[in-house]
Amino acid sequence: MQKTRDSIFDIMKGIAIISVVVIHSCPPWQLYHLLSFFHVPLFFVISGYFSKEKRFSEVFLNRVTKLLIPLVFTSLVMLLVVSLLDAVCGTHSIDVAVKSLLLGTASWTMPPGEVYILSAGPLWFLWALVFVSVYWSFFQRVNNELLRGVLVLVFAMAANLSKSYFTLPFSIQASFGALGFFYAGFLVKKYGLLENVLGKKISIVCLIAFVYCVGFSNIDVNLCAYGALYVPEVLAVLAVFFALHAIVTKYRTESRLWSLLNFVGRYSLVAFCVHSIDQNIFVYWLPYKIWASFEGDFQTNCAILLRIMLVIFTTWLVSKNKFLCKKVFFIE
Repeated sequence: MQKTRDSIFDIMKGIAIISVVVIHSCPPWQLYHLLSFFHVPLFFVISGYFSKEKRFSEVFLNRVTKLLIPLVFTSLVMLLVVSLLDAVCGTHSIDVAVKSLLLGTASWTMPPGEVYILSAGPLWFLWALVFVSVYWSFFQRVNNELLRGVLVLVFAMAANLSKSYFTLPFSIQASFGALGFFYAGFLVKKYGLLENVLGKKISIVCLIAFVYCVGFSNIDVNLCAYGALYVPEVLAVLAVFFALHAIVTKYRTESRLWSLLNFVGRYSLVAFCVHSIDQNIFVYWLPYKIWASFEGDFQTNCAILLRIMLVIFTTWLVSKNKFLCKKVFFIE
């Protein structure tokens, strides 16, 4: 019997992936500041919400494999495109591309003197989610919730402190920081906080944390950068999670906008991979660089709109290919 998907969470993921595209299109600072609070952390919260107790072998065969295969596939597509661009335009280096993708880390997190033109970019999220899934298969064996929370916090702080001195490959440090958001989603599900009175009380606390953080903080899980204290920022992301869930639940209709967000969320893994190719390669393509050199709101708004359309259209094309959906992205 086929499981029925909850369109509420697909729409929330759709909003998150669109936010990722917008942030990477250099929007006005106020919009960037707002979206930076939840664009990627929200994915980790939702992943934690749907997490289930599984042994490491099950996690590796199911979760890890289903993330690594699309990650490797996307990396190979990037290398192919880079090879073509290097041959035609001379703007890319295949050696740099291989190093960047193998390291699995964004270029701006590389040690000094090793800033690569191409990077893993948004693909760092998939690397981090792979490791979070592995960590969680061991963390779930800790029966004491307080102890488990302390361990999550220790991992996050270790990532934050170590990032100033060295960078580990494959977004390992980012995955440490992401654990807190994942764990928060797990707790919401475990204690039914979306339905009960306790959840409403906690959502008020989360809202206070959001107001506190939004004044000066930007959450960057990839860089393990947290402007405020780590725990308040996890609560701030939960505030967005609660708010989006309430808004989508109350106002969603069968309109084209909601259907479009539902589609993008349903194929969010595809959209993430498509956007990784866009962000890593075409932002360095000469015509795009010339276009980006023009300043002004019109250029910014057009860039945002075009990149959103590119992600949606390419995701739609992939969704029509049964082989890619089932064998690469594991979407039924």
